[in-house]
Amino acid sequence: MKDYATHPPTDQDYETYTLIWKPQTTGDQGLFLVRVPPDLTLLTEALYEHLISLRVQWMIRTWMDEAGETQPETAHRLAQALQTLYSQQMPPLLYLPGTQELCPLPEWAEDWSETLVHHNETLRTRFDLQNGWSFPISIQLPSDSTIQQAWQAEHDEEMTLETWLSYLTAEMG
Repeated sequence: MKDYATHPPTDQDYETYTLIWKPQTTGDQGLFLVRVPPDLTLLTEALYEHLISLRVQWMIRTWMDEAGETQPETAHRLAQALQTLYSQQMPPLLYLPGTQELCPLPEWAEDWSETLVHHNETLRTRFDLQNGWSFPISIQLPSDSTIQQAWQAEHDEEMTLETWLSYLTAEMG
């Protein structure tokens, strides 16, 4: 098994993972879904935060592709959510300093994932409140392929960036 603590998955790795993990099989867990490596048996908090960050980056890129939104339009959408979560937090830069050139999309999406996952406690607080247990977590994936397919559809199709942000900011404004 790969040592994910010293060699964390990349965004390219994340896109190849076909297994979906959710903390619980019941209740609303859409905020917390992540793709996991096929050989993963124990999920640490650091790895989960890394995977959810990769998911946010993936959602940003997918949203822009599928919704046809520009980077400034998506930046506005993300900034509105951030304002709802924590009005004092500054959004990541959209333009390279001192220019009118947009920040490269991969780095910009990574900055946003850092902002929403690591620099804001909302996601972690909601995870703790809804699931009530702590890391590390033994990975229990369903053996029924139809469940895994349903989770895949929830991750890939139903939980768009727009939906994820509305769940994250629910009851905050």
